[in-house]
Amino acid sequence: MIHVFPIGDEREHETESTMCWCGPHVEWNDPETGEAYAEALVIHHAADHREVVEEAERILKETR
Repeated sequence: MIHVFPIGDEREHETESTMCWCGPHVEWNDPETGEAYAEALVIHHAADHREVVEEAERILKETR
């Protein structure tokens, strides 16, 4: 498994399993191509929810 987690977060993340306080989600396939990853991606969430802002910014760029 490959863990993707925010740098400098308010709390440390558990990167030895999928059992982390942030409730990470696991991706097995590339969402754009549908191709399977060689290893699962464990995507962690930031304590300050910065990924929500980043996603909103991405959506706004696409709609312009």
